[in-house]
Amino acid sequence: MPINQALVAQSLIYKFLRNSMNEINVIEDYTLGEGVFYVQPPANQQWSIRHLRVVIYSPADVIALNPYGGRDSLTAGISIQVRRGGPSGSTSIDFTDGENIKSNTDWHSIASVTDLTRWGSTFVDIDFNYNGSELVLRGSNEEAFLITVNDDFTVFQNHIFSVSGKIS
Repeated sequence: MPINQALVAQSLIYKFLRNSMNEINVIEDYTLGEGVFYVQPPANQQWSIRHLRVVIYSPADVIALNPYGGRDSLTAGISIQVRRGGPSGSTSIDFTDGENIKSNTDWHSIASVTDLTRWGSTFVDIDFNYNGSELVLRGSNEEAFLITVNDDFTVFQNHIFSVSGKIS
């Protein structure tokens, strides 16, 4: 039986994490209040998230492994969670386990990282399928995948989070 390419394409997803203002670029000062960027499937869908992609671009800095995106390490860091009841709901999975990401190399602590730096930018591609199971978000449970930031990100030109996977 031949594969229906249209059906396969319809089931794939690629989503930018967005804040409550529908912005995708994390380039503000969040030291006085956290920034929450998230994706959440509709109530009638279930998403299997396979990858988290983080892109940081700061042309004035040299990207290095220990600082964060070529600047000093972050102070508060970045947390990554799944919450039930939407972005303000209760935490069901804490990928950073209270140890927030404060440097480029800290991304290795949450999953398999396939790429780190190139072309004056930092690209982090986190594979949630490295152990054979994908991250599943159920719209019926109002599950949201979110990243919370609490530092000054104004030094970057771009800082974007996205996920890819499929509707399952």
